[in-house]
Amino acid sequence: MDLQRIQEVLENAWAESTRESYGTGLLIYHVFCDRKVISEQQRAPASPILIASFIATIAGAYSGKSISNYVYGVRAWHILHGVNWNVDDAEITTLLKAAEKATPASSKCKKRTSYTPDFISAIRSKLDLNNPLHAAIYACLTTSFYSAARLGEFTVRRLDAFNPAIHVKLVFKGPVLGLEKDRNQTGLDRKKTGPAVRSFDF
Repeated sequence: MDLQRIQEVLENAWAESTRESYGTGLLIYHVFCDRKVISEQQRAPASPILIASFIATIAGAYSGKSISNYVYGVRAWHILHGVNWNVDDAEITTLLKAAEKATPASSKCKKRTSYTPDFISAIRSKLDLNNPLHAAIYACLTTSFYSAARLGEFTVRRLDAFNPAIHVKLVFKGPVLGLEKDRNQTGLDRKKTGPAVRSFDF
């Protein structure tokens, strides 16, 4: 059997951003185990009491969402390496809810002002669309807004992070029969939850 190939395929079950978050969770899990003097043999497969202790220990230090990602990162590592995950989902869900309530105020984001056409118009008034950067920002903003897409689907974290296999790109440009104006179409080859093709017309 090609175990390496199986692992490579399994890794694709999680989006790159999810794997990054899970990687952070594994690091925190191992730091926790080091401080509690938990042996390597006891870390995997992790016992229900160990995972419960992990959640209880970091609750109040991180946001509930982060703790949830960290726990599911440990779970993903078990799955990826064929190690049994012997933790009761109901118990974990309850503990994670408790951890959410213990989220420190510093980790809670204030509600942001909603984007509205008037808000976008106010931004537009400050932009010079003859400037390529301003034009790109405005195009990204309006396309995301009017296609009801997540902003993260139309942007990348770094200039060198663009991947044509997963990020939005122009897939069609030109006249469409029956329409007076040209139509542009952008496409996404996949979603965070799995491979899928989505298109956005504008």
